[in-house]
Amino acid sequence: MATYKVAHLRANDDENIIITMMNPAFGEQPPEEQKKIWEAFQACAVANKLTGTVVPVWDVGNGQLKYLAPKKFHQFLNTLTPNIIEHNMNRIMEA
Repeated sequence: MATYKVAHLRANDDENIIITMMNPAFGEQPPEEQKKIWEAFQACAVANKLTGTVVPVWDVGNGQLKYLAPKKFHQFLNTLTPNIIEHNMNRIMEA
């Protein structure tokens, strides 16, 4: 069984997000493949009884992140760095 460390956080004061730190190669995948991976992580979150929207993020260097997320989370996500996310890894998802 695979396990994934995630950061289960509150964003925008009223919504949960589940941040999954991805390998930088995730950003090079075609959008269809990224969507399939995101859907699998979202299903995994539901199965693990984690509420919220899964947000895959990946390090693009120099402390910068890219992410796959609804626009309503962009302002919050733009405040994060890889170190902040690593420090806030507070849950384990099992697949």
